[in-house]
Amino acid sequence: MFYQVTTPPAAQPVTLEQAKLWLKVDTDDDDDLIESLISAATDYCQQYEGRAYVEQEISAFWDNFKPYLYLPVAPVLTVESVHYRDRDEEWQEVSENYYILRNDVEPSYLEFDLTGLTYVLSYRPNRIRVVFTAGYRYSEEESWAGTIPDRVKAAMCLLISHWYEHRLATCEQALKEIPIGVKSLLSERLWTNAD
Repeated sequence: MFYQVTTPPAAQPVTLEQAKLWLKVDTDDDDDLIESLISAATDYCQQYEGRAYVEQEISAFWDNFKPYLYLPVAPVLTVESVHYRDRDEEWQEVSENYYILRNDVEPSYLEFDLTGLTYVLSYRPNRIRVVFTAGYRYSEEESWAGTIPDRVKAAMCLLISHWYEHRLATCEQALKEIPIGVKSLLSERLWTNAD
C-alpha cells in the first residue's frame, strides 16, 4: 500500500505570524525562509504521526481487496470513492453499498462486503484505489472547524526554531539532532497502521 496527497491543504497548521512570534523575529527579511520551514515541519510531523493536520484529499492504493482496508492517515473525514482497475486497465467504481467507513476509531478503515460484486482485477499492482479526505476542516470564512492540538503546534515551532538556528550543513558548533521534545509531543497520539 502507498498513498499520495492529491489535493493539498489550503492552509498551514502554524501561521507565519505564530512562527515569527516563537522565533522572536520582527522583520520581514526571512519570511520566505520561515514559510518554507513551516511547510517542512508540517510534513515531518504529519509523517511521524500518520496524521493530517489540515483538510486534504489523499489517494491510497492496494494490490487486492481485503475485508478491512486500513486508511494510512487520520483523522478521516469522508471517503470520496473506491475504484478497482480491471483487466482492460480501466478504473471501475465500487458502489457505496459494498463498504462502510469506520472512522470512529484510529486507524480508520473501510469494511467490505463484496457479496454480489463481480469483478476481475488487472495484473498490475496498486489496482485498488481509495480517495478520501483527512484532517481538520478549514475554510477561509470560518477558519478552523476543528482544533489542531497545541502539542502539535509546539512541536512544529520547536522544529522551525531548530532549523532556523542551524541552517548550514556544517558549522563551528557541534551539529544537533532534532530536539527530543518534538518526538515526545508527537508521540502522544502516535498509532501504528495495522495494514
